[in-house]
Amino acid sequence: MVPKFFTPEEATKTLPYVKQVVAEIQEVFQEQLKTQDEERLEYLEHRLHELIRELETAGGYLKDPRLGLIDFYGIRGDEIVWLCWKAGEETINYWHGLTEGYAKRQLIVGWPDNQLNSPSTS
Repeated sequence: MVPKFFTPEEATKTLPYVKQVVAEIQEVFQEQLKTQDEERLEYLEHRLHELIRELETAGGYLKDPRLGLIDFYGIRGDEIVWLCWKAGEETINYWHGLTEGYAKRQLIVGWPDNQLNSPSTS
């Protein structure tokens, strides 16, 4: 699948749907940790993969199911970056480099409009 690139505003518009999918991912993940039934575990594994595919179809990539951590591809200047969202946040406010993680995320606030964009707006 070819990745879709987002501006923070475009990624934020996906959040109503993404929040629903992430909530279910977190429920399934927690149930996986608790269940001992092999048949139920197989079902939960299958459901988790379906939900991850749904998320990726919307442009988000699951990074941590416990935190509900999701990244979206974005472009800052001429660099491809991750736009970072965590369950409970209302908008996309953070970014980090592709090889960096959650601990390295930085605020998007204060950037000029042309510093973080999608290829279609560059």
